[in-house]
Amino acid sequence: MRAVCGAVPGGGGLSSSPRELWITRPEAQESARVVYWADGALLPDGYRTINRIYRDLRAGVERPIALGLLNLNYAMQRAVAQRWSPRPIVLLSGFRTPQTNRRVGGVEPSTHFTGEADDFIFAGLSMQDNFHLARLFQVGGLGLYPDRGSLHKDLGAPRIWIEYGRVALGSGPVR
Repeated sequence: MRAVCGAVPGGGGLSSSPRELWITRPEAQESARVVYWADGALLPDGYRTINRIYRDLRAGVERPIALGLLNLNYAMQRAVAQRWSPRPIVLLSGFRTPQTNRRVGGVEPSTHFTGEADDFIFAGLSMQDNFHLARLFQVGGLGLYPDRGSLHKDLGAPRIWIEYGRVALGSGPVR
């Protein structure tokens, strides 16, 4: 299923309604509930707010986050609200500079560099439920980090991996 372009399971498509994201960033002690798309257009203020919360916290650098990633988050968040209850996506990592990526042990090149990846979790859902949801909406890379209690998703080439500690198992490199 191509969630960024297609329908949300159990609900309408993405094209006509305003798109709101509810994001919390624990490391920065920030939270935002913002409409980034309405009336067929990107809303600059909402988009700036999202770019801010997705920034590289270590370097203090922002970059535009891919609309495809935001639409994917929107579709996933709607599915969570329909299946369980409304809740924010907990953003653990968004955009990263190469320096920050090296510090956290990320692989290069990384889709985090281009604003096309995030590390996340929906709090209150089991890791199994989070993984099944992400798998349902997978459009690119999907990484599961059970030791960290988080997942990675990106708009890159389709691949899946599981990483325990520093050892990755799966069908592609960690990005």
